Amino acid sequence: MTNSSDDHPHRLDADVEYPLPPDHEPDERAATNRDETSPPAERAIIPVPPSFVTSSFPILRARRELKVAVVAAKTAMANLKRLEQGMQVQLDALAIDALIGAATDNQLPLDDADDIEMALSVIEGAFSQARAARVYGVSAKIVARWVERYKADGRAGMIDRSSRPIHMPQATAASIAERIVALRRQRWTGKHIACEVGVSPATVSRVLKRAGLSRLSDIEPAEPIRRYEREHPGEMIHIDIKKLGRFERVGHRITGDPQKGRSRHAGWEFVHVCIDDASRIAFSQILPDEKKESAIAFLKAALAYYASLGVSIARVMTDNGSCYRSKAFAKACRDLGLKHVRTRPYTPKTNGKAERFIQTALREWAYAIAYPTSDHRAAELPAWLHRYNWHRPHGSLKSKPPISRLDLTRDNLLRLHS
Repeated sequence: MTNSSDDHPHRLDADVEYPLPPDHEPDERAATNRDETSPPAERAIIPVPPSFVTSSFPILRARRELKVAVVAAKTAMANLKRLEQGMQVQLDALAIDALIGAATDNQLPLDDADDIEMALSVIEGAFSQARAARVYGVSAKIVARWVERYKADGRAGMIDRSSRPIHMPQATAASIAERIVALRRQRWTGKHIACEVGVSPATVSRVLKRAGLSRLSDIEPAEPIRRYEREHPGEMIHIDIKKLGRFERVGHRITGDPQKGRSRHAGWEFVHVCIDDASRIAFSQILPDEKKESAIAFLKAALAYYASLGVSIARVMTDNGSCYRSKAFAKACRDLGLKHVRTRPYTPKTNGKAERFIQTALREWAYAIAYPTSDHRAAELPAWLHRYNWHRPHGSLKSKPPISRLDLTRDNLLRLHS
């Protein structure tokens, strides 16, 4: 009866070829001494631990890595010994000084220092190209390239070069590129230019990109935004009006149904807003119309509000609405000692602070929640104005509330905030 691996689940047959680890080196003496003509009954059984399959390969791999580390340590010790004995290669002192000076002047990247050191180590005989490739972590082809460049041009040849070809026969001619740019300045589209010049739209796109004319707006750049701010609170206030629809039920913005969310014949209401140029302190009221009487009444209410904070108003800026162009509003400004300034026609950015405040009010108050009726929305306005002036961080005020610009004392803060 012969022994088999089936009878011994944790043994291996000597005549069966099993997969070996990648770093396994066959023992030639064992292969020579084994009697390959022995009968099957005399086959040797090699006992192995049960965890051979799962644990032997990681162990062998770790042993191989340990051997590599030992060899590297021995090599480092040998190199250190050579350095101590004065057998190191003397690099060119002038080249090193020039390299340090170039690195100091930001003329040569630090990576090029390694390239020069590598090239000199091969030229001076310290390393072979293969050895230098292993030491510096590159291929032998890269080492040969840098060595040839240093031999040909010296230190100047080690600077990174542009990958752009010297000659480009297929490049777009300068005359064609100038014509493309000239047609673009006449506000022609890219495809129209391609048909006219006889090149592809991709060529037109590349030429326009190099010229900085990819967009039509690039032909006439927009006027830069000029921002201004008065130095002291009360020097100027901005006044504007926003028209909002009244409603008696939740509107279509919430329901999504224009028919169910429609309040027929509900009418309109007008939000008069005022904001101080320097402090951004705002005041607002909802009035039934935008006529001159309502505008004058709101102006007086705004002046009274700012007076309660200790701010006196000198100027008022409005747009060119009919209520602000009326003689009654002009007379009211004279009686109140205010200088009336109107914006340039069709230029709402002149009154930008009021326009921006209206956007904020719509987003954070008017359309922030689903109000049952417009009366509920109007009742929420004073509370929102308080949060805006006293608690809400303002982007143009370094994330501080507008009331911080008034420099109120603790007693005034408690009195006004209670």
